[in-house]
Amino acid sequence: MKVKSGKLSEDRRKFLKDAGSFAVLSMMGIGFFTSCSSDDDPVPVVDNNDVNENDDNGEAAISIQGNTVRINLDLENRLDEAGSWLLISQANVIVINDGGFVALTAVCTHAGCNTSWSFNNQRQLVCGCHGSRFDTEGNVLQGPASRPLEMFETSQDENILTITTS
Repeated sequence: MKVKSGKLSEDRRKFLKDAGSFAVLSMMGIGFFTSCSSDDDPVPVVDNNDVNENDDNGEAAISIQGNTVRINLDLENRLDEAGSWLLISQANVIVINDGGFVALTAVCTHAGCNTSWSFNNQRQLVCGCHGSRFDTEGNVLQGPASRPLEMFETSQDENILTITTS
C-alpha cells in the first residue's frame, strides 16, 4: 500500500479559504448585502394595545370601526413630521405624512404580505417579503409587484384624521 501525505503552505490555505468565502457570498447574490440597508426605517407596527385604547380623557389615539380608521393627531405623535409614517396592522393601512396625509393598503399586490414594511430615505415603501418598492402614491417603482397599492380616502377635521378603507 502506498501512502502519500503533504501539507499546504500557509499562503495556499489562505487562498483556498478566501476563494471559498467569495464563492459562498457570490451564490447569495447582491440582495444579501442590500436587504438590511440602513436607509430603511424599522417597521413601526402599531400593536393591538395602541388601537382603540383610551387615554385619561376617554379619547383613543387610533380607533377602528368597520371600514373607518380615525387618528387623533393630538394623541398620536408618530405622524407629526413630514416623512413620518405608521403601519396600522389591524386595519391593513399604511399612513404617510407627506406634507399631507396619504393612506394606502398595507397588503402588497405581489404576494399579499401585510406586516413587513419599511419606508426609506428615498421616500419609498419597501415590502420586506420580496422587495417590491412603491412611491407615496402607491405606484410600483420596483417589482416583483406589478400593480399599485390601493389608495384610501382621507379627510382631516382639525386634529382628527379619518381614513375610509374599501
